[in-house]
Amino acid sequence: MKIAIIGTGAVGGFLGAKLALAGFDVSFLARGKNLAAMISQGLKFETGGKIYTIKNAIFTDNPKELGTPDYILFTTKSYDSRNTAEQIKSIIGKNTYVITPQNGINNDLILSEIIGKEKVIQAMIKIGVNTPQPGVVKHSSLGILIIGEYDGTYSERIKSFETVGKKAGIEIIVSKNIQVDRWKKYIWNCTFNIICATTGFS
Repeated sequence: MKIAIIGTGAVGGFLGAKLALAGFDVSFLARGKNLAAMISQGLKFETGGKIYTIKNAIFTDNPKELGTPDYILFTTKSYDSRNTAEQIKSIIGKNTYVITPQNGINNDLILSEIIGKEKVIQAMIKIGVNTPQPGVVKHSSLGILIIGEYDGTYSERIKSFETVGKKAGIEIIVSKNIQVDRWKKYIWNCTFNIICATTGFS
């Protein structure tokens, strides 16, 4: 099973680190200071009072170095979705599927436009995680990845990734109505993110 993390920030770093620690073949697409730190010292992952270092992995800003993954976890910021999707479309093979747990409600539409709707798996994540410094991901709470097909079916590709996630210690929930779940999170974010930004509390 070959997995690529596209956008190695807090969420991508968490998912990628968990998968790599479970022995999966994981590659990381990143940029800037974050990429430089991971190339020099690996990805530092703090969780449950322990610190792990992911070193034996590809850290790059060149999508062509990722090969052809079985699954792509697309975890860029929403404003980078279109540009990044254009960059990675050449590495998407016949059996590659793209899971998008990004915040927002239209990233899957952008990906579908560029790489094809049949390649996209909608998702959302409930998690407390941040990047206190480049190359470091600190996990503080939760870590629930919710995935689902547009039509609510329990497809083979959903079953396959559910198995992968569970082997990596990632809590996976398969939703029969992922659109509703994503809208609920979007509404929650619209309400509380404003309050957090205004007050400075998180």
